[in-house]
Amino acid sequence: MGLLALLCTVFVSCPAVMAREPQCSRFHYEEQLLEKVIRSEIRMETLDTAMEKVRTDMEAELIKLKGNKGINIISNHMYEFLSGLNSVNL
Repeated sequence: MGLLALLCTVFVSCPAVMAREPQCSRFHYEEQLLEKVIRSEIRMETLDTAMEKVRTDMEAELIKLKGNKGINIISNHMYEFLSGLNSVNL
């Protein structure tokens, strides 16, 4: 009788233990991935805009330094730095 009770308990509890996890469709994962890619693109565009603003501000400052003080050590270093930025092509 004890063996029968044990077998009944095992068969009754097995479906609860081996219940399947809810499955999401393939489209759900693709939608999440697409949203993530779009957010990344927006962040990259924002960074690109900010980098371009920094580049133009530094170029304007370099022109101002050259106009006010002539070519000196600081402006030479800034010119080299900006030349390096321009060659990167972000």
